[in-house]
Amino acid sequence: MTRIFVLLLLTTGIPFCSTAQVIPSGRTVNWSLAGLKNGIQDYPTIVNIADYGGTGDGSSPTNTALSAAINSLNNTPGVIQFNEGTYLFDQVINLPDAVIIRGKGAELTTLRFTASGDLIQAKGSIENQEINVLESAGKNQNYLVLNPNHGINPGDFILLTLNDDTLVTSAWALRSVGQINKIAVVHADTVFLSSPLRMDYPLSLSPWIKKINPRKNVGIECMKIVRGSNDNFQSNNILFEYSVESWVKGIESDSCNYAHIAISNSSNIEIRNSFFQNAYSYGNGGKGYGVMIHMTAGECLVENNIFRQLRHGMILQAGANGNVFGYNYSVSPYWTEVSLPSGSAGDMVLHGNYVYANLFEGNIGQNIVIDDSHGKNGPYNTFFRNRAERYGIFMNNAPASDRQNIVGNEITNTGLTLGLYLLSGTDHFLYGNTVKGTLNPSGTQLLPEASYYHSSFPSFLSNTGSFPAIGTPTLYNTGNNAAKVNYLSGTYSYCHADLPPSSAGTAQQGQESPVAIFPNPSKEIIHVRLNKMYPENSNVQMYDVSGKLVYSVKLTSQEEIITISLLKAGFYLIHVIFGDNLYVESIHKE
Repeated sequence: MTRIFVLLLLTTGIPFCSTAQVIPSGRTVNWSLAGLKNGIQDYPTIVNIADYGGTGDGSSPTNTALSAAINSLNNTPGVIQFNEGTYLFDQVINLPDAVIIRGKGAELTTLRFTASGDLIQAKGSIENQEINVLESAGKNQNYLVLNPNHGINPGDFILLTLNDDTLVTSAWALRSVGQINKIAVVHADTVFLSSPLRMDYPLSLSPWIKKINPRKNVGIECMKIVRGSNDNFQSNNILFEYSVESWVKGIESDSCNYAHIAISNSSNIEIRNSFFQNAYSYGNGGKGYGVMIHMTAGECLVENNIFRQLRHGMILQAGANGNVFGYNYSVSPYWTEVSLPSGSAGDMVLHGNYVYANLFEGNIGQNIVIDDSHGKNGPYNTFFRNRAERYGIFMNNAPASDRQNIVGNEITNTGLTLGLYLLSGTDHFLYGNTVKGTLNPSGTQLLPEASYYHSSFPSFLSNTGSFPAIGTPTLYNTGNNAAKVNYLSGTYSYCHADLPPSSAGTAQQGQESPVAIFPNPSKEIIHVRLNKMYPENSNVQMYDVSGKLVYSVKLTSQEEIITISLLKAGFYLIHVIFGDNLYVESIHKE
């Protein structure tokens, strides 16, 4: 088996979240805030569903047993453990604060529902009182000035909104443009926010806040969820509504109505290491979604998941902002009741009603779509280092969505009518996109950032061999993310610590690399040294960022010296092939 060793970032100076970034700072937000602030919790108290009558025989309803198990926790944090088996639910599940339901893995524990509606719910509430904001507040500001006697305290959660009639198209989405925030400090009429504002709130649009009483610290882990039949509602397999600091990890969800997971009016929800497939309908009116983030939801992280056979796997609408879809894989998108090809449905989608400042990073899917289904999308949605393998990137124009960031993406399909790069609107930031092998715009091959939300090499990507795996200066259309690697190996979900189920031979920090390449950066020469004895069939190859071979030599000793003085300045990839091993490193020629 060929082993692949890659060291793209550890020696080249390619930054992660950098202050000297390609995208102007005024067009970005702090996406590192997305996801759980304190990581996935693991409560020490564990109660087993079997002790309360949960048999897992596939025919006996489990609702009463689950209620008894939850009640036994007496409102203290705890885990409800499901053993191997199939657990029938003929009623929906409402989870209280600080409760985790956990199976033995998606292949061993199944929750099968004959119930209709939202199958598993984590739902808080919002208060009716509107508290006016008395001064305009700008993007990146971290405080609000309120009416005196506002009654807001540190630790409270609020929903900030404004008169958004000119921003949204659908009546059902009115007052969805805003932000959910936690109060850090209160000083008289001024409340200080845990997260900076991601847009302007001018006094002319009458901003106000409402207090939220959120559901908190709910976890759903290590199980398969099956919706047994369709219903007539826009119902979800899992719903987070007015929820914060909650998560889904290592599940499989099979067959949905509206969405497998819907996140509404919530903040800091994390969905990871999971598999979402199939729907009862793929038609119009809200059917067959993977993870839907909407209705003001913000700072949610959907990372390292797999989506298959869905109308739209990753989708945002109605005021969602500051969210991250990172390093997911989507395959076989499918829709009906349209005049377009069934496989042309977008699997990375902005769906209108003014979603703004969201990040898609490192995903591999088939089609990226910025649509006008519900009017225009807001600004600064960012597509960074994604790959579209089939139809490419497409934007609708009635109305067009202006001021999007499209940077470092790959569009790889060269088939007839495929591999599109069709943009509408104005004031986009376009940089370093490779469309069917051609850099667009030309001259933008130097893309220094690896990530806009990770500050170091994420451990879950350690089976991919490279980071960044997509986009210049990485060799075009060669890298994969962990979700695709896992999908191709038949591993669709995993629920242990965040290391993937299998690792290729990746050079990692703290381990001796099999190859040393130095100095880096360099103007004149570089040394390529094997740190172990080399086989007779070893050789070194150098490629530019377009994939053109610029140097090749067979190794005759453990060290090769390469003269690079005549090469153009920029990034190059060194391939060192020794035996059945391939080592890849990026170098910077000054």
